Amino acid sequence: MEVVPGIHRIESVLGPRPFSQYLLYGEKCLLVDTGVAETPEGVILPYLDSVGLHPSDLDFVLNTHADVDHFGGNNAIRDAASRAILCAHATDVAWIEERSRILHERYGWYADEDVDYPPEVKDWLRDAMGPDVPIDLRLVGGETFRLGPDLEVEVLHLPGHSPGHVGLWEPRSATAISTDAALRAGLLYM
Repeated sequence: MEVVPGIHRIESVLGPRPFSQYLLYGEKCLLVDTGVAETPEGVILPYLDSVGLHPSDLDFVLNTHADVDHFGGNNAIRDAASRAILCAHATDVAWIEERSRILHERYGWYADEDVDYPPEVKDWLRDAMGPDVPIDLRLVGGETFRLGPDLEVEVLHLPGHSPGHVGLWEPRSATAISTDAALRAGLLYM
């Protein structure tokens, strides 16, 4: 649904909880997050079609941070929108690009202490990430995406949930997209 002019929230579900991707478009299109491996085919691409866009209309894809439900669909989006520029904060790029690394360093750093995800969860994480996909543009925060004469968004570096977590600020409508940077009481379950 369009939440303010030019900014759409694409709603999807991951297990028992809702989650969202965002589409910003004016003269250019920016997709924020790609969900897990199956999210593009099941949710994002049908949404693009419903608003009269083709995947080739995507100019930029921004991964807000290195968590599987925010970058796992990168390969499917890359296949559907080959000219789109994939972007992420420089600090999280290594994890987003290399699933063996994120599985060890972000999702498995405590395994040496005999605390780890069960094997079936590790398998799900690996599958939900899809294949490794390189990031084209490394961000640091402070960049501006000019998507049209009336739609510009600033990249905000919001470290905490991950070292390279980013959000977007659109000043005209005073809209912030912060994804997991502001969880407050934790995750909402349906």
